[in-house]
Amino acid sequence: MRKPRGYWDVYENVYNEALKYASSKEFNANNRTAYMKACHNRWIEDFTWFKRPEHWNKKWNYVTCKEESKKYSNLYEFQHGSSGAYQVASKNKWLKEYEWLIYKQRPKGFYTYKVCKEISANYTNRTDFRKGCYQAWWVSLKNGWIDDFTWLIPKDEVWNKFTIYCYKFKTAIYIGLTMRAPEERDYEHRNCIKSSVFKHSLITGEEIPKMIIVQDELLKTDAQKIETELIEKYKNQTNIKLLNKVRGGGLGTYGKGSYTKSKCLKIAKTCKSRVELKKKSYQAWYISKKSGWIDDYVWFKRPIHIQWDYKSCKKEAQKCKTRNEFNNSNKSAYLSSWKNGWLDDFFPKNK
Repeated sequence: MRKPRGYWDVYENVYNEALKYASSKEFNANNRTAYMKACHNRWIEDFTWFKRPEHWNKKWNYVTCKEESKKYSNLYEFQHGSSGAYQVASKNKWLKEYEWLIYKQRPKGFYTYKVCKEISANYTNRTDFRKGCYQAWWVSLKNGWIDDFTWLIPKDEVWNKFTIYCYKFKTAIYIGLTMRAPEERDYEHRNCIKSSVFKHSLITGEEIPKMIIVQDELLKTDAQKIETELIEKYKNQTNIKLLNKVRGGGLGTYGKGSYTKSKCLKIAKTCKSRVELKKKSYQAWYISKKSGWIDDYVWFKRPIHIQWDYKSCKKEAQKCKTRNEFNNSNKSAYLSSWKNGWLDDFFPKNK
């Protein structure tokens, strides 16, 4: 369930969350918001139970890099298993000497129509196909073969399932429709002053009852029809007040509404990346992402993942006057500098 604003600014909340994990890596993977707050406020130093990697804070030289590389069978495993040793070996051009490391790469023209079709048969939708074998998905999309793989169900048919719920007060009722998690919608009704449920509870002093799930796993048209029928049923009853302000069947801000595939595509063509699309039209970005259309916007630039070493961090830090400015402008570079103890070099403390 989504936490209220400012929840992770409290030390006790972050500390209790960190107790669930054995390492900082696991903490970061399961709750990045709390992890970033812990790093920014240096609370992570108090979490002494976190396990450190074997090669943490190790000095890498020719001998130690060579020994470390022998633990892996290819360059990809070496790069992700021991990034520090890999960076030093790559910078000093020692990788050519590690003959036991095989560079895994398919020969040019490997992904033919037949190969892509065989690989795609292992998946039920396009999103899983892309995550499972990106290269085969990309070649299939580029050559227009993906439309032939009819067993790959579009994402919106897989994920866009709706839930009808209601809140029954003593003399009032509210009927709602959502395609988000019911727990998330329940939290909003209990904490958002704009909610009809919250307002009724505030005016009458009556406690908000438990959310009742009327029916779930519904397709859009079925959900709209059932909600409309329920609202019409209670609308004509004099002994029960209907709290709904609008007519039934509305999908809210998270429904597709007027944002069709062609409209989202038209907006996306004016942008160069997903971030730009999100800033320009949040609704078009959200609907495209939820429906799986965003994967078809192949002209979008893929994010560049930079390995932040001392030199690159220093160069980035020189653009800022204070540590706070550095953190706000580039969090990854700041975090890497803080972890390696370089901040004092970039921003000396006044004694």
